[in-house]
Amino acid sequence: MKIQVNAEATIKNFSSVMTDKTKVISELLQNSRRAGASLVEFYTKDVDGKVDMVVLDNGAGITDFRDLFTLSKSGWSDELASTEGSFGMGFFSVLYSAEEVMVQSKSKAMLIDCALARQMADFGEPVDDHSCSDYTKITLKNVKLTEKAIREKLVELAKYSRIPVALNGEMLDREQSFYELQQSAKEVVVTPFGHLVICEEWVDKLKIIVQDLYVGKVGDQFSSSYGNYLFSDTLACRMPDRDALINAEELTKSIQNWVHIFFANKLSDVKLAMQNDKAFLDKHFKAVLKFAPKMLLDIDYLPAEAFKEVCYPTERSDYSTDGFRHDSGLWRGEAYIGFEDEVTLDLAPVTANFAYLSKARIPVCGIPAEHWFFDSCIEPDDGEFSIECVDGTVFRFDLGYYGSGDALVAKEAKIIHLPTGAEVNLDRDGFGVDIENYFSGDRKTATVSINGVETVAPTLLLHGGGDFVWGSDLLLQLSSYVNEYDEWQDSDLDDDIVALERQFLAAVGGDMEEILSQLLGKLPPVLAEKLNGKELTMKVENGQAKFELKAA
Repeated sequence: MKIQVNAEATIKNFSSVMTDKTKVISELLQNSRRAGASLVEFYTKDVDGKVDMVVLDNGAGITDFRDLFTLSKSGWSDELASTEGSFGMGFFSVLYSAEEVMVQSKSKAMLIDCALARQMADFGEPVDDHSCSDYTKITLKNVKLTEKAIREKLVELAKYSRIPVALNGEMLDREQSFYELQQSAKEVVVTPFGHLVICEEWVDKLKIIVQDLYVGKVGDQFSSSYGNYLFSDTLACRMPDRDALINAEELTKSIQNWVHIFFANKLSDVKLAMQNDKAFLDKHFKAVLKFAPKMLLDIDYLPAEAFKEVCYPTERSDYSTDGFRHDSGLWRGEAYIGFEDEVTLDLAPVTANFAYLSKARIPVCGIPAEHWFFDSCIEPDDGEFSIECVDGTVFRFDLGYYGSGDALVAKEAKIIHLPTGAEVNLDRDGFGVDIENYFSGDRKTATVSINGVETVAPTLLLHGGGDFVWGSDLLLQLSSYVNEYDEWQDSDLDDDIVALERQFLAAVGGDMEEILSQLLGKLPPVLAEKLNGKELTMKVENGQAKFELKAA
């Protein structure tokens, strides 16, 4: 027993194989290219909704008309048929696209009734026609496409075509053809899969063009413009539509692996030529990270874009510092502190402040786990802290929203990480540190000393001079200032900031009369009228203010 072929059934079912009516256009364009044409011209004419389409090319022409209608025989040379995988079914698409087809080539012409041809009936033989001795002309009568659909398809196909394409006398743009791209490409590389045209350096996202047809891509999306391109005439495509690669998933992975190895080798050459590790990584860090991350292990430098700084500890969502980059690169000896994971307020506030003020760096990329940076990291939540203050003053504060506590005011202070001895000097014009562990309720999260004498850990550590501009961030460490509906209580926060500022100024010797005047604020009109010209005195007993009014 052997395989039998029912030719009539095959022809009848062929229409279900050609899933896209516009495929006839790409097949006719492919035939012209294979025939060696240097120009393909399309013409359309719409008469009362019936569209005729004419294709002219100056290629080698049709030697034997029977090849057009012999299933699985392409009619091309053995070399072309083997390299391009010519399937011998493409021209059959015309039989399903029009009522009549006139083929004229090499002084011969043939008119085909498409309905008769599909029924396996005899549709005649070629006749002499010397009007087309120098070119091939194919006319499709009453084609099953609109002029708009034809134009849209040709515009798309022309983008990748290696030969010029014209529609009704207008030359169509070939902006993404191999011919056009190689004029401005940074590099054209011969690969096992075809020609790689590099338009963007260090980009592994590719459009794959096979026999001038777009059949897929490598990578999820293109970075900018069109990315890079792989042009091939030999990759196997699904037939007869040829709109996708055979074994596309496996093949695209092989292509991407080859591209990665190519770029990795190229990076090694660039590094060797530059002879400057810092300049090399400052310029090519993203490419190294993507194509040759192990190269980082042999370089004693990391650029600024590898990190962002630990954000200042706050609970407010609109204080986000995502993407806040570190201000400089660092060498091995400078990487004394860092985190593999982002610092969050799950850490004690002293820990978070230590991390922030130490300008701890968080990797924002996949640095290899063996990298020297991680060997140099200090985990600031690993152990206890000591806070040393100079010339400190303790006072009791009371806030409407947050509540009360003890505040320590110092002109100088530093936080010491006891397990490692790493220390941070709080030498800003203003600093605020939440010493109490708000999350666990453990009041004493650090040993606090004033001039070397240990003291009970206060709630807050405040700077003894400068402006109070940091009060907002400090109080946000203590409480999120949100209500039960998760709405921000800005007025409560503002009131607490003002109240803490006034109590702070009173503790450090601020002008008491000015502070009291601010507290009283502007009097309402009726009260101002009654007090006008009077002398008001105040006496404080057990925290209560008592006023006495006298005539001036």
